[in-house]
Amino acid sequence: MIIGAKKCRLSRLTKNPHLRQARLTIIDMMQPMLAQAKREGLVLWNRYRDQSFTPQELEAQWAQGCFIWGPDNWELRRPRSQQ
Repeated sequence: MIIGAKKCRLSRLTKNPHLRQARLTIIDMMQPMLAQAKREGLVLWNRYRDQSFTPQELEAQWAQGCFIWGPDNWELRRPRSQQ
């Protein structure tokens, strides 16, 4: 499930209660992966956009309604500076 892939507009997402709930559900599903990334110093990489985020960067994006994609869309990787 992908929400907010084209534009990061939190206001548009939060007006619809079903989308708001879906957004919260996806973020909940991401918590184990996010915790592992924080614990092990990894980044979350998205193969579709070839983009990496630290856990803190991704949380900041979520706060703006961006990149709210389920765990199947992310892969944990070492930061490029450590490869």
